Amino acid sequence: MGNLYARFGHTSEALALIPPLEDTVKSEGIGRYDLALIECRPWRSDDGFKWLGEAYKAHDEGLTYLKIDPCPDPHFDDLLAASDWRSILPRPLMVR
Repeated sequence: MGNLYARFGHTSEALALIPPLEDTVKSEGIGRYDLALIECRPWRSDDGFKWLGEAYKAHDEGLTYLKIDPCPDPHFDDLLAASDWRSILPRPLMVR
């Protein structure tokens, strides 16, 4: 939900979801990729990239969608190009 809020310019609603998601990460170990999607905006990209790194370290299943749900920050493509993420991220599942 936070990603949708952020995408459609509802910044305050998106930011309001960050503390509960951070609590979920601490208590249940899930939600890192969700945080990255909210925070990977030009207005918070440093935090977004931090959470992408955390999602990568935790093998967050959300990363399977990274190629089809990319971060809108212009530095995102630079990050993928400068790393081997393109080769190690799983490809999105194909529906037959």
